[in-house]
Amino acid sequence: MIVPVRHPLLAHAEVPLDEALKFPLVLCHPDAGSGGHHQIQAVLQGASKPLKLVDQVTSLGVMLTLVGAGYGLGFAIASQVQTLNRPDITVRPLAGTPPMLSTYLLRRSAEPSEPMKRFLQRAREEFLPKGDEPAS
Repeated sequence: MIVPVRHPLLAHAEVPLDEALKFPLVLCHPDAGSGGHHQIQAVLQGASKPLKLVDQVTSLGVMLTLVGAGYGLGFAIASQVQTLNRPDITVRPLAGTPPMLSTYLLRRSAEPSEPMKRFLQRAREEFLPKGDEPAS
């Protein structure tokens, strides 16, 4: 969750979703091609309060500008926001179990190159639970 600096929600180390939804929101437009849009929408649709949507923007940069200016709060994937290092916003996780985000790797069915083999091995070691076999 993206919060402007000096916002009352910064009192929380992890922000409860119901608390966040008391404030206006700036979200990415569905047609903007944001990779996390559908996953963020799934989290917000499960909320018990209606959304106070003030704007839907076409890029993460515009969202961060509006959030930093105090127009509302934003939702985005934290790793995308943290790389921008802006002084006018702060990132806070949502309270509770973090929503699962899915990432897919699409590749040819041919034998992978050596760098791809190393990447796949590192991904298996990092993300697959012990004992699970990868799908072919």
